[in-house]
Amino acid sequence: MVDCYENLFMALLKYALENKMITEIPTTPKERVLIMKQAFKEQEIHDNADLYLLLKAMLKANYSKENEYRRHVAMRAIIAGREEIININIISQYYEFLTSFFHLVDNMRKGTYALGTGTLIGDGTQETTDEDNPNNPYWAKVKAMKEEADMEIARDKEIRERIRQEKQQREFVRQKN
Repeated sequence: MVDCYENLFMALLKYALENKMITEIPTTPKERVLIMKQAFKEQEIHDNADLYLLLKAMLKANYSKENEYRRHVAMRAIIAGREEIININIISQYYEFLTSFFHLVDNMRKGTYALGTGTLIGDGTQETTDEDNPNNPYWAKVKAMKEEADMEIARDKEIRERIRQEKQQREFVRQKN
């Protein structure tokens, strides 16, 4: 997903360069995201740039794995002082956002999407793309999925602990007999 985002951002920046929205394409990924956010005011572009930065940070972070080879597999990391969780449901949602973003970029390159026709930053509907913004449905939905993932993981741990205790009890009874 990170590589796909980098290629999509490069396509957007080339589009911006061709249309004289920017003067040059930066060399580092972080600079590319910043200049892209300045050149494009569409909310979807900003949201996907934030998601890209989160995914990159997750890959670089010292993450832990939970429930490997199970339905509730999860990846946890502390990013900017906050615990982030990615599980199957969350990554599926991220994939849907990426697919939608791909179609937006593809339509821009084809000329079938007019800039400024989507939700814009600062047009009164959403103030920022920040994850803490309660008006941003994108991050609110992801937050709800992360809370659900926490509950599923806690339930799985409880079940494993109960199974472990039952095994110990059976072993104790077996040894006693």
